[in-house]
Amino acid sequence: MSGASAKAPAPRRQFREALLCGLRERCPNCGRGPMFRGLFRMREECPVCHLSYWPESGYYVGAMYLDYIVSFLVIAPVYMACVIFLPQMASLSVWKMMAIWVSGGVLLSLGLMRYAYSFWLALDFWVSPWEAGKPPELLSR
Repeated sequence: MSGASAKAPAPRRQFREALLCGLRERCPNCGRGPMFRGLFRMREECPVCHLSYWPESGYYVGAMYLDYIVSFLVIAPVYMACVIFLPQMASLSVWKMMAIWVSGGVLLSLGLMRYAYSFWLALDFWVSPWEAGKPPELLSR
């Protein structure tokens, strides 16, 4: 390839911009392409710049851990506040309390899933960006 036709790498985004792309659920490369097609269905790649959102198998396991940790950090204080400030909760049966807290935890985790995935991708792309249209495992990081 000649020097004129070789594409220069895009300048690295500021950390704040990477976080904003994650918050807005947008492509970490161009900042315009949406990451999700439906409520829980993620796109394979950016429709604008064609950056792969699935750089390797098992990529989003870390995002699942992040989702779990944040959900726990929200549920635990809410549970403690309910135990302290709502003594009528103690009169509920164990099954009712389990149903309330498990369903609340599942709903919270599902609500945070999109953000966990988009933050995970945005931060990883900020740390070591890969070229759009090429599998990252074939590129030298």
